[in-house]
Amino acid sequence: MRPPVQRTSVHNKDFEGSDSRQEINNSLAGSKQNEDVFCGISYLAKLPSFVLLLFIHCIICYNFVSWAIFLVPYGVSLGFRPDVVVFLSTAGGIGGFWGKVSLLAVFYCDVGNTLVLFVVPAFTFTVGLIGYIFTTNYFLLLASSIISGFSIAFAEGAASAVLPHFICRCHLRQGIAFSYLCTGIFFQTSGILSGEYCTSSNI
Repeated sequence: MRPPVQRTSVHNKDFEGSDSRQEINNSLAGSKQNEDVFCGISYLAKLPSFVLLLFIHCIICYNFVSWAIFLVPYGVSLGFRPDVVVFLSTAGGIGGFWGKVSLLAVFYCDVGNTLVLFVVPAFTFTVGLIGYIFTTNYFLLLASSIISGFSIAFAEGAASAVLPHFICRCHLRQGIAFSYLCTGIFFQTSGILSGEYCTSSNI
C-alpha cells in the first residue's frame, strides 16, 4: 500500500515563496515611493555631469533674462529715443529665432559636441556683450543684439536638448522636472537680483 502524498510542505513552500515575493514588491514600492517624494534628488546629486549641466543652464537663463530686461533701459541711458531703442530688443529676438533654427540644424546633421553647443555660443555671447560696452553707435548695438540673441538662444536650447544624454531613462522625468524648477527660479529672480546689484553699485 502506497503512503499518502504529503502536499502540506509543497503548499507551505508556495506560500513562503509568495510571501517573499510580496515582501520584495512592497520593499520596491516603498523605495519607489520615497524616491518619488524627493523627486530623485539623491540620485541626481550623484551625477556630476548632470549637476554641471544644470549649473550651466541656470547661468544661461540668468544671463538671458538680465540681458533682455535691461537692453531697452540701457539704450535709453545712451540717449536714444524709446521708439528707436526698442528695435534693439527686436534685433535680439530675430537673433534668438535664428539661434534656435541653427540649433535644430546642428542636431539634424548630428554634429553637436561640447565645443559647438556651449563653448562657441559662450564666446560669441561675450563678444556681443562687449559691443555694448565699447560702442554707442546704434547700428553696432543692433549687431551686438543680434549676436547676443543668437548665442544665448542657441546655448539655452542646447542645454535643454542634451539633458537626456546625462540621465538614465528611469530618472529622466525627475531630472527634467528638477531642471525646469531650478531654471524657472533663475528666470524669475534674475531681473530682481540684477536690479538690486545695479542699485547698490550705482550703475
